[in-house]
Amino acid sequence: MRVSDGSVEIDTGGKKAGRGAYLCRSQDVGR
Repeated sequence: MRVSDGSVEIDTGGKKAGRGAYLCRSQDVGR
């Protein structure tokens, strides 16, 4: 699940899972 958002991309790396996960979930719902 890679979004053009930089925050989400970082989530995949595991640097900001907390913030990335929240954005990923928000995008999934908005999808």
